[in-house]
Amino acid sequence: MATNTEVIKEIRRRGQHDLTEQELALREELEATAAAVPAVPPNVQEQMRADLEKAKATGEWTVRDAAMALDIPPGFLLTINGKPYVTKEGLLIRAQKKGFRSIQTLPVQERDDPEDPYFEFEKIYPNFSDKDYELLISMRGIDRDSFRKVFEDLMRPTIARGYACKENVRNPELVRQKQLKNLAETRALCRALRVYTGCGLTAFEELPEVGG
Repeated sequence: MATNTEVIKEIRRRGQHDLTEQELALREELEATAAAVPAVPPNVQEQMRADLEKAKATGEWTVRDAAMALDIPPGFLLTINGKPYVTKEGLLIRAQKKGFRSIQTLPVQERDDPEDPYFEFEKIYPNFSDKDYELLISMRGIDRDSFRKVFEDLMRPTIARGYACKENVRNPELVRQKQLKNLAETRALCRALRVYTGCGLTAFEELPEVGG
């Protein structure tokens, strides 16, 4: 009978996902962003806790409240007309803390006219946690099909779609500069990150007035 170590090695081998150049570049961007984030000083943490207690009492939420709830620095959140939004960099920080194996952009057929609407899709592949390994090890005695189904469910990526067209992009410069494809990709990435990390705030880059 295989040992636990041998089973874990086999699971890791089967779950390995080769990174493309694009995925490697995105991971480097993520690591650089996270490395540049300063630690939150203790006095700021205390103020954030005080703001949180005040928000609970008054029903008013601030950027620091949202930053504390999402566990990201306040600089990666902003408010527009009193509503909080999270930035793409803030979502990447949350994703790094949760852990993931790779982020993949699904290829979409090029348009004849760059001003035509664009759909882009992003996939985020999760990391295996210690609990995932323990679960699979505990299932060694079950049939192969059941094991494979559980394994595939644990490996299943988070997928989200981004859409950009002249009607939902209010910055005419982006349309003239033929940036709809890039904007659709950014929106897809932000939406996938929000779902993957459980963030209920809309991303700043998803707004019609903003370019990704």
